[in-house]
Amino acid sequence: MKNSALMLLATLSLSQFAYAAPLKLEGQLLLDFEDFNEHAVQQYKLKGANGEIHQLAFSQKPDWVKPGQKVRVFGQAKGKQFQVEEEGISLLQSTETQTQSTSLNQSTAAVSGTHSVLVAEVNFAVNPIVRFTVADIDAMVMQDSSAFFSENSYGAMSLGGSVADPVTVDVDVSVCNTDVVAAAADAELVRRGYNIDGFDHVMYLIPTHPKCTWSGKANVNGKRSWIKRVQLSTINHELGHNLGLYHANKKDCADLTTKPSSQCTVYEYGDYLAAMSGTNTPKHFTSFNKQLLGWMQGRMVTVTSDSRVTLSAVETDAGSFPQALRIANGTDENGQPLYYYVEYRQAVGFDSSLATEASNFLNGVRLREGADNNPASGYLLDPTPNSTSYDWDDISLAPGQVFEQQGVRLEVVSSNADSVVLDISFGGNTAQCQRGSTLVSTVTSVSSLLAGDQAQATLKLTNQDNSLCPSSVYDLTSLGDAGLYTSLNQSYVTVPAGQSVNLALTLTADALASGTHSWKVTAQRAEESAAVSKTGSLSVIAQSSNSAPVAQDDAILTSGTASIKIVVLANDSDAEGDALQVYSTTQGRYGSVKVNADNSLTYTPGKRFKGSDSFSYTITDGELTATATVTLSPDSSGTTDGGTTGGTTGGKGRSK
Repeated sequence: MKNSALMLLATLSLSQFAYAAPLKLEGQLLLDFEDFNEHAVQQYKLKGANGEIHQLAFSQKPDWVKPGQKVRVFGQAKGKQFQVEEEGISLLQSTETQTQSTSLNQSTAAVSGTHSVLVAEVNFAVNPIVRFTVADIDAMVMQDSSAFFSENSYGAMSLGGSVADPVTVDVDVSVCNTDVVAAAADAELVRRGYNIDGFDHVMYLIPTHPKCTWSGKANVNGKRSWIKRVQLSTINHELGHNLGLYHANKKDCADLTTKPSSQCTVYEYGDYLAAMSGTNTPKHFTSFNKQLLGWMQGRMVTVTSDSRVTLSAVETDAGSFPQALRIANGTDENGQPLYYYVEYRQAVGFDSSLATEASNFLNGVRLREGADNNPASGYLLDPTPNSTSYDWDDISLAPGQVFEQQGVRLEVVSSNADSVVLDISFGGNTAQCQRGSTLVSTVTSVSSLLAGDQAQATLKLTNQDNSLCPSSVYDLTSLGDAGLYTSLNQSYVTVPAGQSVNLALTLTADALASGTHSWKVTAQRAEESAAVSKTGSLSVIAQSSNSAPVAQDDAILTSGTASIKIVVLANDSDAEGDALQVYSTTQGRYGSVKVNADNSLTYTPGKRFKGSDSFSYTITDGELTATATVTLSPDSSGTTDGGTTGGTTGGKGRSK
């Protein structure tokens, strides 16, 4: 049938087809960090509307999404995990859907007040050993860690709460399942009268678990943490995750201080003089992390023009000057504002370990970067790249040293035990090419196609280099899954720095295709090893087979010479129920035939009409046709007296 179709809704199994229709899940994004000595494991989960938990796997971590937000993901179930497609996650916010290229621009209120913590040492029925007294734990969490957060927040935040007596749980310890441990411990704590929901944080000390081999684990932007290596630095670190912080990493960009992260090597925990690294001794959070937590309001100066700035040590609440400096540095690969962060550290308070661990850094400043609204974007930078055999031995800029890149010049003028003086200048001879990330976005999309048809989508390729960079040449490729053919209007394109070009993507559905199909367009810049891509999907609507209509012959009895209206469609039919219409007719030998607007026919006898005549007519369902014959003969009974026949009113004659 023309214009009739059936949509295939069944989900195809990956074991049957190379490309299966993607599944969709919606819910709250959860993230846990498992902190090992030299690396970390990120565990993404999705909590559905009914409380069900789905383990998620990403080919690229969605650091632009904040844990706790409502998201929609597309992908496939593989074993116990849901494998999310590339760019297959979007943010659900009220009635709007946002994607990775959308700026979140969410203001974060300062973390403040007394955060209540419920702490319990959890041991196991197979070996119920208790390692710490309630007094030990109280001193470590309610006193030492509380003092740490108070000092870091300049008095804005502290800890309070309760330390429970040890809890013994009877769970399987042949695997490290922290959710099971937490559920069993919570049940016992509730039985003792604790209101779990009434605490901001719940901390489980599990020093004797044989299979949990990390130092600590925590919900990011959540309330629970598990401490295996029970020491102050681990407790501070995991509570930092609860507050929404990611790790303090470093970024090595070879001959430059910084480039887009995709062009550099990132070392997890590499910012080793920070609380969110793998440090074994207490250390302050970086100024970037303090800014994320809202603790730098009125304590950080943002410089946009040539200036001389004096900074107090970042640990000092009562300093005479700001504690940190921020310098705009364009945008990151997701289009978020990017900044250099400059701070001056001294061996005081919870940074006292710097006196022995980094004494050679105390007379200078450290340079970091971070992007607004992205807690995963904080990196320690090397302001003097390629200067020594181990390039991170001189990361502190001392008096007389200069950092200069991308139109920014930072010179350390002088320093003492309390403060440092810096000169910042912009432009001049410092301007140079700054490579930005490449973006491929959708301008117009195709959501559905009839099998065998084709349509065109429009994509936009954007070169985000600054204006001092030369044009870039991109090799372009497109790929569709089985049943969907793709082609681009060009195989390569030259894009000037800071500009965009549109690409025409032609999508053709196979005549036998149906269901959801995916496509991918890749742009490879000649001077880069990593490519960027854009994916999409559409629904292919299967074309069903069409059978011809059935036209039945009509026998009409006539009396007299008046015109006769004949409803020829009254006994005709179509197997698929398509609407029928009269396509054409022949003329009678003794009269004329006319097709009316309602698809009936009018036969008008001529002068030679004696009661008998015949003609044929053809009907159509919009695609196929059928033909039948109308035969007119005299009515010997003499009972007909009208002008319409075939099932409606009046008429001389009738259908057979």
